[in-house]
Formats: sequence, C-alpha cells, structure tokens
Amino acid sequence: MEAYVYQRLQGDNTIRVLELKPSADQDDQLHGSFITASLEKAPAFDALSYVWGLDPPGNTIQIEGKEIGIRPNLEAALRRLRPHDKTALVWADALCINQEDPDERNSQVQIMADIYRTAKRTVAWLGKGDEAQEAALRNLSRIADSAPDFGYDAPPEAKITFQIKTKSDLGYSKGNPRDVLVMAAEARTDLIYKNEWFTRLWIVQETVLAKEIVVYLGDSELEWIVLEVAIRLLYNAICGLGEPFPDAGEIEDVVSLMDERKHQFLYKPPAGLDTNLLPAFNFGGLNSRGVLDSLLHNPNSGWIPGQSQLMFMQDRAPRYLDTLWSLRHRNCGDARDRVYAARSFIPWDVRIKVEVDYGRSIVQVYTDFTRSLLNARVIKVLLLAGIWDRKTVLPTENDPPSWVCEWRRSELERGAGRPWRNPHNQEEDEDDQDIEGMETWGISPASDPYDRRLRIELVKVDEVERVDAPPTWAGFDLDMLCRCLYGRLAVYGIAKNMLANKLPSYEEMAKFAHALGIDEKRRPGAVTRLAQLSLMGRLIVGAQGQPSDGSKEVATEEWHISSDYPTEISEADEKEVSSMIQRIANGNAFFSTKDGWIGTGPSMVSSGDILVRIMGILRPFILRKGQGKDEHLLVGACYMADDLEWRSQSLERVTLV
Repeated sequence: MEAYVYQRLQGDNTIRVLELKPSADQDDQLHGSFITASLEKAPAFDALSYVWGLDPPGNTIQIEGKEIGIRPNLEAALRRLRPHDKTALVWADALCINQEDPDERNSQVQIMADIYRTAKRTVAWLGKGDEAQEAALRNLSRIADSAPDFGYDAPPEAKITFQIKTKSDLGYSKGNPRDVLVMAAEARTDLIYKNEWFTRLWIVQETVLAKEIVVYLGDSELEWIVLEVAIRLLYNAICGLGEPFPDAGEIEDVVSLMDERKHQFLYKPPAGLDTNLLPAFNFGGLNSRGVLDSLLHNPNSGWIPGQSQLMFMQDRAPRYLDTLWSLRHRNCGDARDRVYAARSFIPWDVRIKVEVDYGRSIVQVYTDFTRSLLNARVIKVLLLAGIWDRKTVLPTENDPPSWVCEWRRSELERGAGRPWRNPHNQEEDEDDQDIEGMETWGISPASDPYDRRLRIELVKVDEVERVDAPPTWAGFDLDMLCRCLYGRLAVYGIAKNMLANKLPSYEEMAKFAHALGIDEKRRPGAVTRLAQLSLMGRLIVGAQGQPSDGSKEVATEEWHISSDYPTEISEADEKEVSSMIQRIANGNAFFSTKDGWIGTGPSMVSSGDILVRIMGILRPFILRKGQGKDEHLLVGACYMADDLEWRSQSLERVTLV
C-alpha cells in the first residue's frame, strides 16, 4: 500500500489530531484520518503519554487509505483507546508530528506544552502489561481506600487540589506503617512504580501540565488521584519507619513527579494579569519585589491581587533550577531534550527564551541555554557548572565550556562530586541564598549565541596554596574539621550572624544535620555530637581569628550545649557523625590559601587555583588559569570556614572558557 504523505501544517499554532475509526474487533487494522486545526479551535481530544520504545515500526495504521508505520507500544495504545462504536480523537507525537520534517518537529515541540494544557485529558499508557501488572494497578485502589486508617481524609474528587500530609506531618491514627508495606507487597505495587514510563524525561511535562490524567495498563485503568494516594501512603510509611527500603529511589521519583504536578500553577501567570506590562518593570531576575510594588500601585494594570495571590510575585528562578536538577537523571533519546523538555517549566515571570532547533549540536544548545539564564540574571546556574564532575578536565569541542551546565549524565563522573544543593533538603535549607539587595552585573551578552567564551566581572580574593587529599576519620586535623563544619553551618543560614551569642537550637541544628545527611530521628545524639564539633569550631575561630591578625573579635561566652539537646552520645552516634564527615570528604579536598583561609572544594582543586567571589552568590568559586591570556576555567563552587574579606577588593573582568 502507498505510504502516507504529510501535508505541511499552516501556522505555528496548528496541530494534527488523529480521528481514530471505531472497530468491535481489537485485532482489526487501525484506520483513521487527520483533523488539522489551530489549538484554540481544535476539537476536544485525548493526549497520549507513552514510551516510544526501541523496537522499530512493526505495524501500520491506515490514514485516508495510505499507510504510516508505527512502533509496537503506540500500536497497542491506539488499539486500547479505539472505541467499538464511535470515533476517538487522539494526539500522539510520533504520529501527529511529521518526524521527517525538521522544521515541523521544531515548531511542534515548541508548542507541546500548550498541546497538553489544551487536551481534555492525558492518557498515561504504561503498556500492554500482563495479568500480574494489571492486577497490581487495580490493587492500588485498595491501598488508597485505607487512607483514613492512617490519619488522612478520604480522597475527594479526582482533582489536583488533593493535599496529602507530608512525611513530617505523618500521624497514624488506627493503622501501623508496616501495614502499608504489607499491603504494597501483596498488591505487587513494585510492578507499577518500576514501570519505564515513570523514568522518562518527557512524561514530566506531560503529567504536570495535564488537566486530568487517567492511567491505562492493558485493559485496566486507574484515576491519577488514586495512584497518588496509594504511592504517597507507601512513601510516607517508608519515611515514618526510617528503615532502609530497597525501592525507595524509584518511589521517591514517582512522588517527585506528583509534587511537580501540584506546583503547576507556577508555570502560567495569575488570571487577569497583563503580562505585557512586565518587561517595562524589568520583571524576572532579582527585581520581583519592585515589580510587585509597581503593579499594586499602577492604576492601569487592571490587576489588584489579594493577599493570597502575592505568592505569584516571588522570583522563581531558583525553583526552576531545582526542577532542572531533578530531571537530570531521567531518560531521553536525544540529549538536547534535557533543555527542550524543561522549557515548559520556565516560570512565567522569568524571561528566558529557548528556541527549539534540532539542527543545533548538543553543546550549542547547552551553551545558548546557559547564556540565556545568565542574561536573565539567573546567576546561580553557575553552581551547576564547572569541571569538577566531568570526565574531561579541559573542555573539547564535544564538551560544553567550563561555565556551561553539562546535563548529560553519560559525560559526568557519577558520584565524583557533590550537587549544588543537597537533594534531601531542598525546601528547608537556605544554602546559596541571594545576597539581600544585590543584583548580578558584569556578565556581557554575546552577539553569537554559540560563543564559548563568557566575559564576567568578579572579585579575586586569594590563591590556593596547599591542598590536602580527602582524609580519613582518624587522620582529620580537628581544628580544620571544626572550622569547616562551623563554616558550613554559617553557609546553610542557621548561624548567619557570625557574632551571634548562642548556639543554634536543637531544631535548627537538626535541619543542618539533615542537610549533611544525618538521620536525626534515628540518631538524636548525633545531632548533639555535631553541635559539639560546631561549638569547637566557634571557639577555634573566636580564639584564633582567620586570618589571625587580631582584627576579629568573636563573642563565645554564651555558646554552650543547652538542655534541649539529648545528653547521651552513644557509640552509634559517634559512627553516624563519622559517616557524615566521610561524606563531606568524599569527592572533596581540604585546602588553605596564601592568606590563611581554610575551605573544602572539589577533589581536583590544586595549588595555584584562584579563589573568587561572583556577585549575587554567597558561595565562593575556584578558577583555574587557562591557556589563553586572561582565560580561566571554572572548577566549581566551594565552602569556606569563615566569611571572606572581599568587599574592599576591586572587580576584575575575566574570560571563562
């Protein structure tokens, strides 16, 4: 039979929708036709979310009497969605986009977020499955029905407004958390949360932006809210017990997907807000509060928000970076999609422009995207960059420049470095916060978006003089250890004021311990031990100063372990703190500078590297001299044991390559 020839779409906002013809026999040949319409006038359709799979097209669908080859998983999904007695309108990317036309592919990916927002519902197709998998999907309803036994209200209607308690609010009334684990084991929930669908990058966008989601697996189906309640119960039970669970990572990935869906209001402006006003107010970057004042007092804005709407006016660039980091480990067939799939999560008040163009190389896409973030004053994207975690120290043409984020996990040394923000405590810790009232300046936009060089102004503070290899517990210099712990405590925002006259409370210290990886619920004495080490660091810094020139006076008389700290420190607690210290040392090196400052940085830090401050970021960075004149490589961010004396020094313009 003759192959179908796609007709070119007219207009950037035009889509094809498959009109799937009915059949009472599921084994019949698939038949259909295309309806072409603008998104605003498209008929109600279902958007399909599925995994393409590696198998080549093995069957066909007949479109207006001609054939299009389709992959097995898409074929199975269409057979499942095909009604017996009426047509169905379905949008599936592999079929409704002419994959052989690069221009069409670019333009359709550009509006893909709007396609999923427009669809009446999104069908999450987990595959044909087998009898055991279908039973597992159905059994999730039984787990969800038990929610009231564990302190939760019965699920309301299938809306995304359902708010289940977080692990910190867990309060079982009648049930025991182990009962959930038993139910999950009997229901074989692992057959669901380990499904490949949950690992894919594009499904995050498709799930987050959907109006309504229904999950299909073979002939079984389940509403998204029921799946969510069941999985959250299981996750909260695991967190409540505080014991190792073999599949905790897979379950946490599913929960993070559900959390992103609940944050979908971040990705579009509040109703009634005239976004055309925003550029005039320089909105997006570090000026959000000023824009809020302008909107509130501008009689022509046509939008006066209530108190509950003020949340919309906060700068959400840091949250966007969190989202990017969380998507980093998900699977995709094209590495450029690590940027393109994240376009939909750019908050409406952050002015970042990402043009989809599969004709660009991976390095060009990553370089252009990072420069776009920097030009939008999302300066903290530099915390994700650096050569600290790459396989190649000197970037080649196939590697992004040192100041550009490398999103391909295949090009990174897994576990060799530390993330820019601790993934266990993204909501609570204040690490890498914005400097109050300080804007980022000195970054020169480039006329060529593919330029590998970045001109930036910064303050050169000091030079690395000595580097100690990551030590063992027995080999730690206690003074250096205590100083570094105290420095990290300050960076995490618990002891912002270096002249504070009291040790942080147990609750604050527990947050710090959690950010470093200590389980304060299982080892409360370990938090006390950490407080003792930090107290020693306070005393050391107060007694010696840094540098020790007598210029610093630090009050220490009121620093003590108060009664709210558990007094018993067991051998297990000592081991817990020891393990935490090992994690700090893993992939890091202790170093000292010519002026006597002490810090921890990536293990590749070497003598002669330069310690700098970049405006708008609290954490200092390490640079390395490049090959060309005034060229430097960004090694990565580091921690210092004390606040650096840098404000009196002058800005210098350097080139990062």
